[in-house]
Amino acid sequence: MDGSITEGAQQFLKFFIHYYKFVEIDSLYILYVYHFLNKDFVKHSQKERLLLSEVIDEIREKVPLFTRRIEEFAEVPDRSTLLYVILYFITCGLFGIYWVYTLTNDPNRHFESHELIEKELITALKEILSKQ
Repeated sequence: MDGSITEGAQQFLKFFIHYYKFVEIDSLYILYVYHFLNKDFVKHSQKERLLLSEVIDEIREKVPLFTRRIEEFAEVPDRSTLLYVILYFITCGLFGIYWVYTLTNDPNRHFESHELIEKELITALKEILSKQ
């Protein structure tokens, strides 16, 4: 052997470099999607919280027995994308598993809390309408 790279090794090296670039671009795309998914859920949660706080205050004036408070409504936490990206790269992508978990668990908790409040909101609204 004279130290030169064989044709098979060159092809493998080209494939590896091409694959690595694809994985790198794919990872950046996934992180981009994760970031906007989290921020979208946070915005949704904040806007909905504002609306519900107004509605709950109005209902309490007309239906004194309405006991739900806005604090019972699960809010999606605003997670630091920069910290998550750093942890993603430090752990060679393994932190992405936890990130996906938070992207599914946070909205699920939020929407499960809808069940608690929405049923009583509907009942209270029906009571208000029946008094008119």
